[in-house]
Amino acid sequence: MNTINEENISITHYGELISKELKVFYNPVMKLNRDMSLLLIKSYFDKPITFCDPMIASGIREMRFLKTIPEMFESMTVGDISKDALEDAKKNFKNNSISEEKITFLHQNAINTIASQFYHFIEVDPFGSPVPFLDIALQRMKHNGILSVTATDTAALCGTYPKKTLRRYGIHVKFLHCYEELGLRNLISYVQKEAAKHDKQLKVMLSYSSDHYYKVFFKVLDGAQKALEDVKKLKYYTCDPKTQHIEFSEFRLSKEYLGPIYTGELCDKGLVEKMIDNLNLLEDKKKIEKLLTLISEEIDVFGYFNTHKLQKSFKIGSNLKFSEIMEKLEEKGFEVSKPHNNRLGIKSNCSYEDIVEILKEN
Repeated sequence: MNTINEENISITHYGELISKELKVFYNPVMKLNRDMSLLLIKSYFDKPITFCDPMIASGIREMRFLKTIPEMFESMTVGDISKDALEDAKKNFKNNSISEEKITFLHQNAINTIASQFYHFIEVDPFGSPVPFLDIALQRMKHNGILSVTATDTAALCGTYPKKTLRRYGIHVKFLHCYEELGLRNLISYVQKEAAKHDKQLKVMLSYSSDHYYKVFFKVLDGAQKALEDVKKLKYYTCDPKTQHIEFSEFRLSKEYLGPIYTGELCDKGLVEKMIDNLNLLEDKKKIEKLLTLISEEIDVFGYFNTHKLQKSFKIGSNLKFSEIMEKLEEKGFEVSKPHNNRLGIKSNCSYEDIVEILKEN
């Protein structure tokens, strides 16, 4: 066993290989994921909450929460199908001198752990797809609570494996130039459809893609009419691979139409600003500060343009930097920003013709 440290918490884990075969699972890349949940809980809730993590693994998430923001928790219900994981987590709590007073440990599968009561916040963060756990999680969410959903099956969601996406999520996909954002919107679409079955509306409070996963925080609201509004807003779309132009339809008019996909806002900017204000809660905050800043500056448009691919499509040789292209678009009166999840992209309410014109002139 090795000892590692994360935000002043020391834990033991059983190896560096990230796989399902680990006796106790710990993934250092997911520190950002845990940072996001911590900041959102502190920034969104104004009273102590009931919290559930049905796959506790090493317990690093809960130890960090109880050490940094203990006042935010009325109770925690945590579970794991692995007895080794539960025993290891309890040892980690003891070694870090963190009280287990607010925690209920359950040695059972994730579905039964979630089903044990109702919660203000449920963390669905599996190894792979969240699909098997969403139905029960939606049933056990309290009104105005937060459902946190992480998906690591990004290849399916972003269009690499269309048949798998259709089978698992019921969504028609294709690998396109803005695949990172499309994958995120596909995940939102699926969860909203599942919520509607239980007469629940889901408002996206924060969503992002990073490293090998997608993560979305949903505000859960009760109401059949509100749930219907979510489903009605899902759209089908086509995308011209040469021009990157996207058109929407309420119906799937032909096999060329993809979706249904979520077309709304990807975050609540006010909440993101509060999270930025609470960054003092973290010691190692460089990565999350950069990401939250990009998200706060990201304009509300669907997708983004890949200027390198536009140059290739239209056979243009331009030496303009991204910043220069963005400046010229702003001079023409367009909204412009970088996407948080693609360094080669430009988000703007302009048309592809506007970008092509700028590239041709320079």
